[in-house]
Amino acid sequence: MMPVTGPLSDPAQLLHSRLREFAIVAAWISTVAGTAHDLEDLIIDVPPEERVLPDYSTPWPWSFDSLAVALSLVQDFRHESKQSLQSLADLLVTWLSEDRENRPDLCLTLVDIWQEWPGIWSEETPEWVCILGAIATTAHVKDGPFGRCPSE
Repeated sequence: MMPVTGPLSDPAQLLHSRLREFAIVAAWISTVAGTAHDLEDLIIDVPPEERVLPDYSTPWPWSFDSLAVALSLVQDFRHESKQSLQSLADLLVTWLSEDRENRPDLCLTLVDIWQEWPGIWSEETPEWVCILGAIATTAHVKDGPFGRCPSE
């Protein structure tokens, strides 16, 4: 069993190397998604056809909103992060299946600490924690029990 020191909002603070690795990937995915949402909110007044980059076949200089450029780049990273999410899920499921103690360690270290009631996240819960909790729950339901979280 890993020591529980309280809710962690920084994935780099995790002592368990595998959980830290999973948490950092989940934090990156949630950061990219959050950035895309923020940029979309900032360019709400820009017409949809001006939010995408040109095909670069028009003569220089190209004229488009700089936030649209940022959004386009972040959306490219967001697409890559969706692929990373599937890879993260695969890695986490494999790790959970390697040892019956891995699931309780994940739950006690990250999930249960951030839940006010079983299945109810605290409002302060970082998105990356919710991502890992959702993957673990899906893995538990889909691929069979790897041990039960105390909150289940």
